Amino acid sequence: MRLFQLYCATWLTLACVRQSQAEPNTCTIQCQVLLDREIPGSPTVVVDKTPEVCGTNVTDALLTGNGRAVKDAVIFLEFKDMPASSRPPKTTNESVFVRTEGCLFWPRIQAARAGATLLLNSKDPTPHNPHGWHRNITAFNLTLLDPTMSFHRKLKMPGMYRIDCDTHKWMKAYVFAFDHPYFALTDENGRASITNVSNQRFTVNVWHEVLGEKRVELGPMQTAVTNVVFVFPLEDKRKADLKPVYSREWPPR
Repeated sequence: MRLFQLYCATWLTLACVRQSQAEPNTCTIQCQVLLDREIPGSPTVVVDKTPEVCGTNVTDALLTGNGRAVKDAVIFLEFKDMPASSRPPKTTNESVFVRTEGCLFWPRIQAARAGATLLLNSKDPTPHNPHGWHRNITAFNLTLLDPTMSFHRKLKMPGMYRIDCDTHKWMKAYVFAFDHPYFALTDENGRASITNVSNQRFTVNVWHEVLGEKRVELGPMQTAVTNVVFVFPLEDKRKADLKPVYSREWPPR
């Protein structure tokens, strides 16, 4: 009897060890995005339209965060082989907004599920023309004459929507639409987490308006939580036509 009890105890111990060493079904990806130096001050744009409303000291806060930490970087996952059963159904009741205020778009960077509704409105007493682009094709082109006007548009397709103002060329905003829930924006400490990730092979991507993109392939993971750190050099990777005219050279050398 004692021999039988000893056998059972040994089997249970081995089973627990094997279970603890098994790959988890889901995992959490914790990311941090850093600059290779302290974040420089934001540039000031040259205001060439309606300075009586916009003023002459419009700050283009396109690279922000604490110390070296990069805020508003978009983190998202791409799967090589994600089973359909693990892909949650699309939600259609989500909404985001872009507002013109002080001759800038706010918020500048957002991420949502494909099918979300975008609300566009204004607080400025001057006309703005939000022009939305999806894969270099016009998704919408609107005129906000004053704060009494607003528009709703559906983000039907996944991908990046860039919003320009056809009147004030320095105004930019970006809304990412995803057909899965595995995305996040970094906070002021450069951190973002993506939870309940199907534990298989996938790519972690980071996008920033100025710093560009990086990616790393991971999985399957042996632990429930994995930390990923991206470090960018201070370099403006934007195309020339997306760079406003600044009063001084930016980024500083």
